[in-house]
Amino acid sequence: VERPVPSPPPPPKTPRAAGLRAEPDAGAARAVNPYKPGERVRVRWRGSVYAATVLEVTAKDRVLVRYEGHESAWDEVVALDRIVGRK
Repeated sequence: VERPVPSPPPPPKTPRAAGLRAEPDAGAARAVNPYKPGERVRVRWRGSVYAATVLEVTAKDRVLVRYEGHESAWDEVVALDRIVGRK
């Protein structure tokens, strides 16, 4: 190599750590969870479908649910692909 090699740009978290605003993510507008706390849904679990209530949105692709008729020990964070639909 005859000339200096340019360094790569810093990762996105570096500007945030320095207190600067990161550029908005193009997919951020689509990354909204469609479920809200209190909504009743049907969740697939081990080949069966169970009624549940959304307790909390934990991430853009996950929700905490409580299965109807079951105690809180069965509460579970589930991915959106396991939700069959609204009840």
